[in-house]
Amino acid sequence: MLDIIRKEPWFFIDYKVLKQQGMLDAQEQYLSFDKYIPEEFPSNQLYITTFDLIQGESIYHNSGDLRTVLKAACALSTFFKPMEYEGKTIVDAGLSNNFPVEPLIGQCDVLLGSYVMPKLAPQDLQLENTQHLMNRLMTINSYNNAHAKFDHCDMVFDHNYLKDYKILDAHKLDEIYEQSLMFCDAQFKQYLNQTPSSGNKMPF
Repeated sequence: MLDIIRKEPWFFIDYKVLKQQGMLDAQEQYLSFDKYIPEEFPSNQLYITTFDLIQGESIYHNSGDLRTVLKAACALSTFFKPMEYEGKTIVDAGLSNNFPVEPLIGQCDVLLGSYVMPKLAPQDLQLENTQHLMNRLMTINSYNNAHAKFDHCDMVFDHNYLKDYKILDAHKLDEIYEQSLMFCDAQFKQYLNQTPSSGNKMPF
């Protein structure tokens, strides 16, 4: 998977096109998804969350056109125009529900969560204009909403060390991958070494 991400332009935003068009097209940006991803959901136990802009609610997809749903879920709503799917206008659910644990509650023997948008501010935090301020407020709000649901999980990987990386830091992909691998490996080993009867939740 890492090799695929390295060679595909999924994390590249063409700001010239963005400035000309106002918003990007997720179908075009993620066209190469079709080479790697099946057309339909392979299992009804796989859930992908999008947000319905008209009804104002999250949609938990587990059947249908996997490629279209995944493209909408990957398209950051601050860059990409909404997509039409099954009569609904859908976008990435990151700003409304960035920890969509709801369809899994009560369905798993062990439920592991992972949250990769730290609440902690980066060292080079900039608050020089309205966009900077809104981005910071949205990050805090998303984290607080997600944190309120951490107790539904047996363990949560809370990746605060990612605070100094940006979402589109594709040139730091290998660095991020190595840090994430070491972090998850260490925390999961700690989880496995717990006394099974302790019943403790473990957000890290």
